[in-house]
Amino acid sequence: MDLVAVDLARGTTMTRSTAAVGAYLGPPAMRGGTAFLLGLTPTSSSLVAIDPGGEVVGDVGLTTNAPPVVPDGGPPPLVIPPHAGVLVDAAGTVAFIAPDGQTGVVHGRSGTVELVSDVVCSRSMPVARPGFPQTPGPSLAPAGQNAFVVACANGALARIGPYKGE
Repeated sequence: MDLVAVDLARGTTMTRSTAAVGAYLGPPAMRGGTAFLLGLTPTSSSLVAIDPGGEVVGDVGLTTNAPPVVPDGGPPPLVIPPHAGVLVDAAGTVAFIAPDGQTGVVHGRSGTVELVSDVVCSRSMPVARPGFPQTPGPSLAPAGQNAFVVACANGALARIGPYKGE
């Protein structure tokens, strides 16, 4: 999956960055010209920062898991789960919900990850049913300084914060 810049005035698009391995999960959050979004591989997820020139300028590991076993021994397929875009504040702190449901923030200056002790939204794969929309993923929204709200697909809401500012 690519990160694409869209010029609405001209009606053009330009690929800004392509995930070297796995996929980018959007939508991205922007701070200045830098895009922040989740990266996903079969064995991990990370927070990725991409500069205006399309270079990855930050990649902080969030979660790891055992590689899936495929009966024929080939490479496992990359399954894109329901997911949420990230939030970034003026200090560069990024709030996220990882594909496994783990929620937290990555502090901009230090790159340290601060996780919520409990999984706020449990990971659940959508049920594919003809004629019905896909089950929505979780959502994030700002909730004041050093805080955000998580809305889960099952209707649960949680306010996270205040987290440690830098």
